[in-house]
Parts: sequence; structure tokens; C-alpha cells
Amino acid sequence: MKYITELLKKERKLIKANNHRTLSGLHNFIDEDLLNFCLTGIKRNTPVSTSGRSLKSMNKDISIPYLLKELNEGLYHPVAVKMKQVTVKNKLRDVGKLPLEDELLQKAVKVILEPVYEQVFFNFNTGYRRGKWQVDAHSWLRHHITYGGYRYLIKADLHDFFSSIDHEYMMEFLKKRISDDVILHLVEEWLATGNVNRNKPEERPQGLPTGSPLAPMLSNIYLHYTLDNWFVSQIQPLMLNTSFMVRFCDDFIMGFNNANDARRVYRTLFKRLAKYHLYLNQRKTCMVKLEVLDDKHGSSKCGSVGNSTDADGFKHHTFEFLKHHCWLGKTKKGEEVLRFKLVE
Repeated sequence: MKYITELLKKERKLIKANNHRTLSGLHNFIDEDLLNFCLTGIKRNTPVSTSGRSLKSMNKDISIPYLLKELNEGLYHPVAVKMKQVTVKNKLRDVGKLPLEDELLQKAVKVILEPVYEQVFFNFNTGYRRGKWQVDAHSWLRHHITYGGYRYLIKADLHDFFSSIDHEYMMEFLKKRISDDVILHLVEEWLATGNVNRNKPEERPQGLPTGSPLAPMLSNIYLHYTLDNWFVSQIQPLMLNTSFMVRFCDDFIMGFNNANDARRVYRTLFKRLAKYHLYLNQRKTCMVKLEVLDDKHGSSKCGSVGNSTDADGFKHHTFEFLKHHCWLGKTKKGEEVLRFKLVE
């Protein structure tokens, strides 16, 4: 860990010196020490693409310096991702199975990119980030609704998000901060190996393989530029009243103090996301108007009252966010507070 601390210190110095410029030379941070560090946590039976050997044999037979030489000379090329179906949240999903070299280099690139994007991500983005968890998203939501008085919400969920990420836009977003040709070429090739439209050459390449070490970070970068930054820089300045946002991965909530603001953004949101080939899960996406329920009724009506919609398009009282039912209750002192109950 001492090595990683020193590496990140050097990288932050580089980032600070190039605060308003794109960053080059990042691949120089990928060295033997970093790759040896990244070997930890990789399953010992992970195959090596060239010969089917495992991690154990790699330590003996395959030279990390040789892998670095291939990388720096542009001779390293990832192989096609093998997809495996697994059950996640009672649904079948395709998960990518990477060979050892790709998993190792992706972990190294993730270590390198994290400090770069921690400089630009907003605090309300609490998913796929070191030191941030679901509880942070709930705390952010509770704080704004309880103390900010926000009562009009857009509760949204993206449909098939990882499979929808557009590769051309992904590279465009990366180039806003990165100008390192080695890193960019690596990411571009990794994207190509996970292209869900590889058998449909007439369609745009898209999709990130779930299970890839780098996929969560890339998805976060994609949503930062398509959604988070758009909301902060273009939407909030146009609102009649104040607003907030909280996002955990591809689940997010926007809050408003004005019903007209909520309706305007709701109509615009679909068009904004469609521009980048993202689509909302309409079964899980809605506008919510919060009204006070006592804890007994709030808990019992979760998932029922929230299904009724008024003439203005708002569902009432309750909503669900990150496996928790949420409703507006009151403390013994009569103060309005957001309550949570774990979905059973």
C-alpha cells in the first residue's frame, strides 16, 4: 500500500499541474510494481489468453516486464470477451469473463483513472466510487428532503444501461480529460471486445461487459457527462426554484421545490438520454409528490399508494429507491422527515 500511496501522490501532482488541460503520460504510471499489486484479488484459476495457463503459472512462467513491453510498443491486443449467463436479482444477465492479462491491465488502468475523475465527479454521485456506498445516497436524499423541503421528485431507473453505452460517445467523453494515446487505445480495444452489436456491423458499437474491472468506472464517466453535468450546468440554472440530484449507479432521483420545474425536467429527461442512446425504464420511472403519512400508514402503504397517479402526473406519498421503501413521516416534535424501510 505504501507503493500505491506514493504512486497516487505523483499522479495527483500531475493532475494539479494540468488542471485545465487533458492529461498525457498516464500510461507511464503502469509499471511492474503496479501490475504486481493488481495481481492481488484476481482468482487463481483465471486463464491466461495465450496458453490457458493460470495465475499461479503466470507468476512462474509469464514475465510482467514482457507484458509491459508489449503494452508500450503497441503490440498488446485484448481478446474477445467470453460471456457467461449468471442470475443477478432473479434475472439472467450476461457477465464477461476476461483472461488474466486483460483483467490485470484493466485493474491497473482503473487505479490510474480514479484520481483523474475524482476531480470532476459531483458529491451526489455515490455509486462505483471508493469510500461511497448506498447509505451515502440515502443520507443525501434524506438530508435534502428533510431539511430542504423538496416535495416533488423524479424517480428514475435506466433500462439495460450497461448494454446501451455508446462506444463513440464513451471515447468522446474520455478525451475531455485524457490525451494519453496508450490508455485511449487500450480502452477503445476493450470496448470493441465487449461490443453487443459485433454481429451487426450496420449498427453503432455499444455495451460494456458486466464483470469487467473497468466497466463500473467507465459507466460512471458516461453518466457524469450525459446526466450529472447536464443537470448541474444546464438544468439547475433554469429552474424557478431550487433543486437537487442524487445518483447511485444507474438509479437516480431529482428533487424540486416547484411542481412545474419537475414536470419540465421530466419531459426533457427522455430526450436528453435518448440523444446518447440511453432509455428510462418506464415501469420504474415516475414523478412523485410527497405528502406526510404517519409511520404506521407510511410503512403499510409502501408500494400501494405510490401506484396512484393524479391529474398532474404525480404519484403520491411513497416511492422505492435502492431496495428501500421511502415516505415522508413526522417526528414526535412534528417535524417532517424522510423514512426508509427495507424492501422484503
